[in-house]
Amino acid sequence: VLVEAIMRQGQTSMSGELTNMANLGKSEQEAVCCTEIVFFNGAERVKNVSCGDSHSAILTEDGLLYTFGSNQGGKLGIKDVSATSAKAPTLVEDLVFGFDMSGHQINRIQEVCCANSFTMAATQDGRVYTWGTNLYGALGLGKETTAVQKPSLIQSLAQQQVHIVKISGKFQHSIFLDSNGNVFMSGKGDKGQLGFDLQKYQYSNLYAPTHIDAFREQIMDVQAGKDFSLLLTSTEEVLACGLNNHG
Repeated sequence: VLVEAIMRQGQTSMSGELTNMANLGKSEQEAVCCTEIVFFNGAERVKNVSCGDSHSAILTEDGLLYTFGSNQGGKLGIKDVSATSAKAPTLVEDLVFGFDMSGHQINRIQEVCCANSFTMAATQDGRVYTWGTNLYGALGLGKETTAVQKPSLIQSLAQQQVHIVKISGKFQHSIFLDSNGNVFMSGKGDKGQLGFDLQKYQYSNLYAPTHIDAFREQIMDVQAGKDFSLLLTSTEEVLACGLNNHG
């Protein structure tokens, strides 16, 4: 499914090929071309959007997160865990935090990332929540966890008191960047996509976010691909690790 999201003045439009999982936030199973998601229609100002394999997410400027599309493995994180899909943007209620005396949220979602079979969200105070399928440890929640249907805090990052400012996940691994330019990764690493030398380790998968110290310079941005990772340094160099089968 090809999905393109366009944000203009806080409104969201999407275009794509035929969908049967409501990836575009519309209930009709038809091919559409740049149609506005009427659900928002100016009522919510959109800050960030993300698309996975068969699900999508919309984050508003108020820090409210909505997901829709396939709920396989619980990757939507919605209240109705028995739902196989959501045909319209549905609020992720577990990530609506409390309010102070002035009516402002105590905490809010700052960024969202939809991977193939899971979803990640980073909060304003630098914490990370993940949900969906934990194949190879992509959720960073430990080896015993196979899947979670509700957003779960990555305790190992919280205990280290790192402030995560950027998250990225694609296929079966995840990348976390903190405010000091340190990189943490979890998930599948058999192709070197986690950034450590496979010849020096007896394992290839990381089931909790692990600090990767192979990068000498401060990292400013990260992106996860299917079997590879890209990192942007403070000197504007791009570092790559993982499978290079297509160049």
